Amino acid sequence: MNKPISFVETPYPIANLMVQLITKPKSFEILDTGSGKGVFIECLINNGFKNIEGIEIYGNYAKYCKEKYNITIYNKNYLTFSPNKKYDVIIGNPPYNHYNALPDSIRENIANITKTKESDIYYAFILKSIELLKDGGELIYIVPYSFFYNTYAKIVRETILKNGHIELIIDLDETRLFKGENPETIIFKFVKKKSNNNEKLTHSNIKILKIIKKGISPESIYNKAIESLQYKKSNDVFKYYEKEHFKTNDIWSSHNTKINIKDYILLKDVANVCVGLVSGFEEGFRINDNEQYNNKENEFIKKFIKAKNCKGYYVDGFVKYLLTNDIPSEDYLKEYPNIYNKLIIHKEKMKN
Repeated sequence: MNKPISFVETPYPIANLMVQLITKPKSFEILDTGSGKGVFIECLINNGFKNIEGIEIYGNYAKYCKEKYNITIYNKNYLTFSPNKKYDVIIGNPPYNHYNALPDSIRENIANITKTKESDIYYAFILKSIELLKDGGELIYIVPYSFFYNTYAKIVRETILKNGHIELIIDLDETRLFKGENPETIIFKFVKKKSNNNEKLTHSNIKILKIIKKGISPESIYNKAIESLQYKKSNDVFKYYEKEHFKTNDIWSSHNTKINIKDYILLKDVANVCVGLVSGFEEGFRINDNEQYNNKENEFIKKFIKAKNCKGYYVDGFVKYLLTNDIPSEDYLKEYPNIYNKLIIHKEKMKN
């Protein structure tokens, strides 16, 4: 692969927090499933783990990690990786990107694993990792929250139920962890446990840390998460609670708020549910509160309810976007000076 796939570097304190969740002995076999520039490898080494391997599809990063850390690094595509062994721990920050936004060869790999062409690549990473874990093995990932509720992630929830249970979720919401990106992320720990003689697996409650303080540093997240987990108590950054494990592959939420609603309307009765808005360039089309537009320009500004506004049983707010489908040309756009001035500064980036 001649360039990284959706690579965004994980802050060291967040990677270190994830490493602290490992309960296996230091000598057990660990795989980092997207080594990048080696932040997880460095955390593992600094915490005394000895038997570490990494896999990285981008050749330059694979070479960099191999030379810097002197460990086994496979310059391979993880989704087609076929090692002759399984691992005690799999850890990492897999790429996040929808099937349609990826190279054709990667799309084929995703479809083979998830059995759908409507998947995110990280769904395939979760499924592949569960397959490569030993019985009793631990999977620790930081990923978007959507696999709990997305229709096309049913296979992920089903595979989790069949092969073990989620032990812990650290819900980081939309905390800004990654430079240039702002996904709603969680850290989760899955423990693999096969049932004996086809007995149904039992699933203990999931421990949950829900971030309640925004705009804090990765270092503070690390310190407060460790504190909350150690004492099993809430603090000024995290709310600690436990929730019953999901028992089917239906939509599930880690939120512990209970709402009794007597009168309600089903979404399908008032709206068409379709693929969400994809601007292709968020910075250019997102409308901020401090921007001013005249009445004529406001016709092109629409309110959207995004995933972050959906709270399960009610909607909290909306996001404004500029829709330019009905503006036929750049010359015509000049009739809307505020819109023109917003877009023109991004012209070269948009062309690319």
